[in-house]
Amino acid sequence: YIPIADASRDPMAALPLTKTSSGRSGSTLQKIAQKKEQLKLYPRMKKIERIATHLPCQEGVGCQCQAWRPTVVPTADNQTLPKLTDECKICQHPLEAHMRPIRDLSNEQVDKILLLVYDMDNILLQLKNEKDQDRRKTYSYLFQFLKRNMLLPKLPSLAGEKLGTIPFEKPSIAKAVTNFVMFKFGNLQQTEWQMMYDLAKMFLYCFNNWKLETPSAHMHSSPTDDQKLYKDNHARWVCFCHVPVFCESLHKYDATLIFGRTLLGSVFLVMRRQLMERFTGEQDKMLPEKRTLVITHFPKFLSLLENEIYSPSSPIWREDFNQTPEAMAIPSPAGSSVTPT
Repeated sequence: YIPIADASRDPMAALPLTKTSSGRSGSTLQKIAQKKEQLKLYPRMKKIERIATHLPCQEGVGCQCQAWRPTVVPTADNQTLPKLTDECKICQHPLEAHMRPIRDLSNEQVDKILLLVYDMDNILLQLKNEKDQDRRKTYSYLFQFLKRNMLLPKLPSLAGEKLGTIPFEKPSIAKAVTNFVMFKFGNLQQTEWQMMYDLAKMFLYCFNNWKLETPSAHMHSSPTDDQKLYKDNHARWVCFCHVPVFCESLHKYDATLIFGRTLLGSVFLVMRRQLMERFTGEQDKMLPEKRTLVITHFPKFLSLLENEIYSPSSPIWREDFNQTPEAMAIPSPAGSSVTPT
């Protein structure tokens, strides 16, 4: 099919599209990247000690200690390197008993596990700060998944019996929106068609970067929606789209490529309202041509899309949708009027 290309790139570059501003989010990711580079510069024993905080004790069969804890917590004034004979605060066994599984690994292998441990610690931080119980359960599931597989050469796939198989629905949101543009606007002239194409790219970008509301919040905002189905999709979104943004150990997917009609239908009305509120509040910062596109044309585009999302007979959700009518001009992404500034 003819995709709405580059939905992962921001077609409205200067606009904050999520509940956390793009500037603040970018700054956080930059700090994470910098911290990981700093960790790789640690002495080997310091790295091993950090990893051992997630390794169970190997001393005999009776020790139940699940993680190394130093008896003396390092401070800015005390950065003494750990020794193999240092005792664990929990089990009193030496550090050597916790580090045995990684003792003979290469520096490259140690670095890989160290960065995964840093991702695990970030997930733990998210879990501690999260109030929604469903999202907390998903963070805990991800943490346990990484902890269980942290010493493997390659992480197994998260997809499977608990979370389902990717893609979770067919057609995907991206394909359905592409079908929508062709179905509704395939007979337009090139200029008008290009505008609809640009609006579709903008919508997909917004969806890929939107932070879904928690299941408890969704219950209040959309009480008639299937809450069990939303909880399942929300957990998948956290695992495959949200956490991988700041946790590079997990593979990140665009939500528009792995989700379909059910998630789009669950969030569209709330997302549409919040998007337009944000765009309206930011319109003074937009270039004139972008302001016209977003404030004048985007609401009409969303209204037409809404009709197709909730119509039980809409052809845009058919997998056999005919996508290349002879009279339709094929848009050029390079010629898009909505380009990053």
